Amino acid sequence: MNNSRQVLGYNTLKPLQPASPTFDCGYAVVVQASCSVPRRYGKLEMPVMTLNQALAIINSRRESDGTGIHYLVCGFEPLHLATLLRAHLLERLPQQKSVEVHHGVYGDFLGNIQSAAQSRAISSALALEWSDIDPRLGLRSSGGWSSEAKADIPGSCLTRYAHIEAAIEKLAARMPVAIAPPSLPLPPIGNTVRAQSSVLELELEQQLDRKSVV
Repeated sequence: MNNSRQVLGYNTLKPLQPASPTFDCGYAVVVQASCSVPRRYGKLEMPVMTLNQALAIINSRRESDGTGIHYLVCGFEPLHLATLLRAHLLERLPQQKSVEVHHGVYGDFLGNIQSAAQSRAISSALALEWSDIDPRLGLRSSGGWSSEAKADIPGSCLTRYAHIEAAIEKLAARMPVAIAPPSLPLPPIGNTVRAQSSVLELELEQQLDRKSVV
């Protein structure tokens, strides 16, 4: 199973132009995130941008007019993620003299998608984490994984996926949408050693993989 991070692009207004390699799967375009990030940042030409570099890019365009609003949807407090996203947008969208990144409230991923759809943003980026799919899969609400809870989690995740997909389709009818699936591994919810995956962990990862290509 490939655990490299992917980005899903939803856009019902016009086709996305992501960097290769990509494959079309209906209304989503799956892109390897590492291929779409400029590789000239850092002394070793690593595909990353430091916070200092991001701030320098933002400060160089601070006095510009014509702000374009972009929405960052996540269930956590974005902190420097919003700064890095803003700097990347300034680099990738030179025609926009200035970029502003808005984001929603903590812990309400689905509500933040709905807020983005009602905003004045021209595009949105979604950073999905396991806790957004089921709070019991997050570090803040972890523990107490009884047999009953473990049996309930897969069905709860499928229901949550359906709600998220419906909200994303409405959002994509208004603006381009890019989605980054969970970047962190699942918490130690299984009963196996860390070198092995439990049946529950494999089932949850399979659900996510299926949603990434549907």
